[in-house]
Amino acid sequence: MTGRKAPGSGDFSIGALVWPGVSKLIEEAAEVLQVAGKLLGSRGDVDHFDGSNLKARFEVELGDLLAAVDFVSRHNDLDAAAIKRQRQAKLARYEEWHRDQQVVADRIAASFPPGFLEEVAAILVSNPHGVGPTESGGGQTLDDHLQHAINHLLVADNDLSKPGATVPRPDPDSGRSQFAHAAARCALARGLELTAEAARG
Repeated sequence: MTGRKAPGSGDFSIGALVWPGVSKLIEEAAEVLQVAGKLLGSRGDVDHFDGSNLKARFEVELGDLLAAVDFVSRHNDLDAAAIKRQRQAKLARYEEWHRDQQVVADRIAASFPPGFLEEVAAILVSNPHGVGPTESGGGQTLDDHLQHAINHLLVADNDLSKPGATVPRPDPDSGRSQFAHAAARCALARGLELTAEAARG
């Protein structure tokens, strides 16, 4: 039999007669999700344990996905103008949501002492002694984080009980405030609590 295949008989791949490129679109979308999942798993750290850079991989996979979108649009007689209008409208909405969230974040930040949230974030993300993205894994439990927070506060309390003391000595490993370390541990504990709450439904 020659001619165009009946609807539903194509394989949806590049070169097919029925919806060419759709399977490639699915494949590329899945690869974007895979790298995005790794970024979530590393809590934003772009240096993956396999030696690759997740930011660079994300750029590649997003480029591949956009190429697949263009191919599917071009070879399936889709309305490119309608797709462009929808893309621009959705992008404008995303930007609006982003601005709104940043306003909320700025208000929250303003309720803390200057530099405090930045110090806590630095402890969570880049401390070379392990109080970073890997800390919330590796068997660390909610109680582990709570005990570490208490230990930091006990150090601070002990320092402040000494005659003439006005501030506690910083953490010897990171050089950062004991209070900021305690807050970072509480944040990690709350993260585990939220995960447990979500699992319970």
